[in-house]
Amino acid sequence: DPQALLMVVGYRDRFGPLGRISVLAGRREGNRGHVSVWILSCRAFSRQIEHACLAYLYETSGVDELRFTYKPTERNGPIREFLAALTGEVPDGEVVLTRDRFRQRCPKLFQRVEAI
Repeated sequence: DPQALLMVVGYRDRFGPLGRISVLAGRREGNRGHVSVWILSCRAFSRQIEHACLAYLYETSGVDELRFTYKPTERNGPIREFLAALTGEVPDGEVVLTRDRFRQRCPKLFQRVEAI
């Protein structure tokens, strides 16, 4: 399906591989992408891998806007803080992140992303 968005992420650093640490899935609708699933290992979160995932998705998918459906749980506080830092708002329901907003708020990334 050419409208499908799917990314499986592995990570390796100087200490060795962490293995597969993230899966992101959704659909492209014109120049918008809707992320319906994003799973990221808590071992990997806060290493800016989450930023690198979105940067790669923007670069390769052709979308100018990503939409996420955020549902608060007791375990997803880190993604709430991540989305709030990027959008400037505490997430509540649908979260919209434009490519321009992402570029403005994304820190300098040092990870190298390779397609497999």
